[in-house]
Amino acid sequence: MSARINIVSKPRKRSNYAGRDIECQEAVAAGIVDLIEAAENAGWSASEAAAAIFEVSRGFVLQTTGRIPDE
Repeated sequence: MSARINIVSKPRKRSNYAGRDIECQEAVAAGIVDLIEAAENAGWSASEAAAAIFEVSRGFVLQTTGRIPDE
């Protein structure tokens, strides 16, 4: 796992704007890669870790919005 501390950048504006979702994905990507690497170091495969992150993320979206993404 990387020794660096990932800082998530702030959005360009507080309000909604085109591309905000992609900008957020870019802002969190390095931290997710580090998390997958940590899972691999613990003995999980990268695909297992990515699938777990996906499912946890879907559950979080359901919890916070009341709907399942892409449905």
